[in-house]
Amino acid sequence: MTAVEITTKLLWSRLLLFSLLPLSFVNREINELTGIVVDKCMKIHKKIGPGCFEKVDEEILYYELTKIGLDVRRQILLPISNKN
Repeated sequence: MTAVEITTKLLWSRLLLFSLLPLSFVNREINELTGIVVDKCMKIHKKIGPGCFEKVDEEILYYELTKIGLDVRRQILLPISNKN
């Protein structure tokens, strides 16, 4: 799983949790989480470099995000529809 896929899954899980809250709060929460995840991804990439196995990247990102107290789930199934 790539960092982008992890970010997307994190955002969707947060959207589901905050679906009953005001939109401004949800947007602020998404922006904050996105910033955290992208920052961690960049630091990991700078430290271990390109060419690493995707599973290794996922494991490190999971560790880093849980270390700062985020509720992170990996490889979750999301409903997808290709109908208009």
